[in-house]
Amino acid sequence: MHQAALIKDIVNEEEHSLAGTFKLAVLPTIAPYLLPRFFQQLTEKHPDMDLRILEMQTVPTIQALQKGEIDAAIIASYPLEANMQSESLFYEEYFAYVSRKESLFKKKI
Repeated sequence: MHQAALIKDIVNEEEHSLAGTFKLAVLPTIAPYLLPRFFQQLTEKHPDMDLRILEMQTVPTIQALQKGEIDAAIIASYPLEANMQSESLFYEEYFAYVSRKESLFKKKI
């Protein structure tokens, strides 16, 4: 019975571990800021996973997802394709600086 329980534990552990090659596309503009936040922790937690990072822009990324060339992506907008699932990771605040001489400067947003 003890051996059977050990086998169950091993199978359970294997089901929760990630192994194999995982190709992740990331926008070049956010890759240097975002990847250091999770890359090392992910590779330490899942040493059997071969994580391949590809820097790609949005349109080629969506095309690569559709063709099955990559497994997942981090992009700046929601994909419009119905067969893709998305999850928001974070929101960024953007600022615009306009010259006082521009007519846009007087507009309230």
